[in-house]
This record gives sequence, C-alpha cells and structure tokens, in this order.
Amino acid sequence: MVKTTHTAQVRAHLYERGFAETDILQIKTKISQVPLISSTVVFSDEPDAIYSYVIRNDRLIQLSHAKFDRGIRREVPDSEFKHVEEQ
Repeated sequence: MVKTTHTAQVRAHLYERGFAETDILQIKTKISQVPLISSTVVFSDEPDAIYSYVIRNDRLIQLSHAKFDRGIRREVPDSEFKHVEEQ
C-alpha cells in the first residue's frame, strides 16, 4: 500500500512536470532504512540513468541521479543528465 502510494506520487509529480507515460521506462519503489521509502525512475530517452525520488518535509524531491554502464556507476557531470530537477 505505501509503496503503491509513493509510486503514484512520483508518477503524478512527473506528469505535472510535463512527462508522458511513454517518457517513463520504469518506476521502482522500495522500503529501506533511510530514506524510508524511495522510488527510482528510468526515462525512456535516458535508459542508462537512474533518478531517485523521496518525500522530505511533505514534498516529493529528486534526491539523486546516476549513470550506469553495464551495472557499473559512471562519474559524469550533471550536464550529461537530461532530467535533473532544480531543488
């Protein structure tokens, strides 16, 4: 239930930012220690990047972003990411 709600909040946030369902390749939500609930998003036009979202102070925010090559994290500048959100 909580995971489903968080996923729905992330999806609604992305729709509000102008993304369509076809722009989103995948949303995965997990429950862990800290932050308690987070969702990762992979966009269809950037399948090698993962964006993480959490709720802080009742606001959904993009917590981090990373690029991967065959499962290995690559260090790249923010300018190489297509969907970084201003905080």
